[in-house]
Amino acid sequence: MNRKLLLLLLSIILITFASPVHADTEIEPTIVVDYTVDPATMMPGDTGTVTVTPL
Repeated sequence: MNRKLLLLLLSIILITFASPVHADTEIEPTIVVDYTVDPATMMPGDTGTVTVTPL
């Protein structure tokens, strides 16, 4: 009987002092780019230039 009581008290103490766990779930971008297209408007079949620059 004493062993069960000791385990019960130990379990209550451990649960009381358990620390909460915090997880960071925010996703941040790793690369930011800027782009330009020349000419600004294109029709199907047109050829243009896309310039990508890191910020």
